[in-house]
Amino acid sequence: MKFIKSELDHLQNDLKSEGCDISTLRRFGESLPRISDQSLEEAFVQFHNWAGRLPYWRDYDVGALVLEHVADSMASSKRRTDVYRHAVYRARWCAATATAGGEGIARSKHIQQLERKLNAEADI
Repeated sequence: MKFIKSELDHLQNDLKSEGCDISTLRRFGESLPRISDQSLEEAFVQFHNWAGRLPYWRDYDVGALVLEHVADSMASSKRRTDVYRHAVYRARWCAATATAGGEGIARSKHIQQLERKLNAEADI
């Protein structure tokens, strides 16, 4: 969990130096655990739309990292599983847009990491 937070902090600083601020996306992601069940899917749609406008960072999707951090900080629940599921979706999208084999392999490592966490939720 600390690794993801430190990665997020590092990427936020890197992107900010390039004129891209992700602080609002992080706050929005961190609000997902408190959103009502009735509004959750719409909130995910809005999150994906927003995160999809950001560049990839070091073979990671920013939105996937934000969602992973949020899920890691939650107690095990259906909501946590949903957040991991959406993080996997974003990471798969990132990997699918790779333009070279090595890039795709690098990006797929995050998918594998997220899928392990998602599968662990199913085992609980």
